[in-house]
Amino acid sequence: MFKAELSDSSILKTSFDAISSIVDEVQIQTDSE
Repeated sequence: MFKAELSDSSILKTSFDAISSIVDEVQIQTDSE
């Protein structure tokens, strides 16, 4: 059970990092316009 939660949180962290970098790229594109 704990192991499953651990992998879920690491998946969430990876997803969060990916979303953050996408948001950063979008903000940079918006700023440069």
